Amino acid sequence: MQFTPKEKSIEPRTLLLGLTALLAGAAAVSAWADDRHAVPQNATVSTLITTPLPVEGMTGDSNGNLYVPRRQLAAALGAPCPVWRVNIAKPSLVLVGNIPAPNATSVCAPLGLAFDRGGKLYVGDADRI
Repeated sequence: MQFTPKEKSIEPRTLLLGLTALLAGAAAVSAWADDRHAVPQNATVSTLITTPLPVEGMTGDSNGNLYVPRRQLAAALGAPCPVWRVNIAKPSLVLVGNIPAPNATSVCAPLGLAFDRGGKLYVGDADRI
C-alpha cells in the first residue's frame, strides 16, 4: 500500500503552539537515556561487516539477522537500492530485495526499516514507505 499524505497548510500560530508544547514536553524528559543502566557500562564497539556504499537505517528480525539498505550514488539515476540481510554469526551481504528508484531521473534514498508483527519488512524511502 502506498501512503500519500494530504496537502494541508498549518497556520503559523498553530505551528508555534505545537512546537512550544513539544519543546516543553522534551524538557521534562530525563537527560539520560539509560537511567536504569540496562546497557553494559563497559561495552565495546566493533565492525561486523563493511558495505560497498553507505547504508542508512538498520533493523533486526526474530532470528537475529540484521537488515540494511544501501543508498545509491547520484550518478546512478534510476538504479534500485539493494536491501541486504546480514547473519551476525556468519557476516555476509545477502540480497533480499531492491528498492526501486522513484523514476528514471532520481535515486532511491532509504532512511529506515522495520518489520511488522507478521514479519513483513517495510522500508522508508524519501517520501514513500
